[in-house]
Amino acid sequence: MECASAALNSPEICWPTSESITVQNALENIGSLMEKWKSVPGLEEWLYNVEFIALKANESSDFFLYEVKWSVPTPEYPIPQVTASVFFTIEAPRVKEESRPVEVTYVFEGTQFVHRPEIPFQQKWLYDILDVKTMLFKSLRF
Repeated sequence: MECASAALNSPEICWPTSESITVQNALENIGSLMEKWKSVPGLEEWLYNVEFIALKANESSDFFLYEVKWSVPTPEYPIPQVTASVFFTIEAPRVKEESRPVEVTYVFEGTQFVHRPEIPFQQKWLYDILDVKTMLFKSLRF
């Protein structure tokens, strides 16, 4: 697989170019990024699942859409009561220069701030989603 520019890549992750991107190699790269996140102290017990959602297109680009669901199973709750989702968009421009790098962005559920892989990940972002959902879950009366 041909890698995109060094600015987007880290030694561990080689994002594909517009020419070489596939649903599968994008999924694998997101999985590699999630493994880096999981190595952050405090997230070792967390689990995640990466799922391809859709491939969309406009006149100039293809958009690969993915959802990553994070959870913290425990012995008391092996099936977690709440999850935190991260939505990835990988834009592959369809321009004459096919070796152009893809553009990778992601947002955390319930937020609008657009992140890029170069932004250092903070575990607080996932904990905040779980905390809000847990508070909401506890406030519901059945």
